[in-house]
Amino acid sequence: MHTTSNFQVILRVYAEESDLDFSKVKSTLALSPPDEFVETAFTDEDQEIGAIKFRGASPTLTHRVGRNESGEGFPEFRSATAWLGSKSPSHFDELRKMGLTFDLFVQGYMGLIPIALIHELSRLGLSLWIAPAAPKQSFVR
Repeated sequence: MHTTSNFQVILRVYAEESDLDFSKVKSTLALSPPDEFVETAFTDEDQEIGAIKFRGASPTLTHRVGRNESGEGFPEFRSATAWLGSKSPSHFDELRKMGLTFDLFVQGYMGLIPIALIHELSRLGLSLWIAPAAPKQSFVR
């Protein structure tokens, strides 16, 4: 298991068949600041990709677990798991009907992904994209 200084966990939203209405995404997913599991939510410069970046620390996830081989000790993974666990598949289905697609982007990490997070991705029909080395230009500001 290895992380880089650019380690982050982000839910990305793409508009494949229509324009991205990120305010509708945030409304449908009941995302409004402050959110205990989400650090920030924004769109890229061209408004083509929306991003929900998960916190490295959360008030309700205060206990620190050792960073074990399964990756479960990383608070970003715990925040993503908790937030996704609070969402219904119907929320994502409604957005898919609008031509949107999603993936969970893990940047700067090489190791096992927590099984609880994999379970939530599967339950919600979300894909996983891992970039072990940080790209030259980070996706997140």
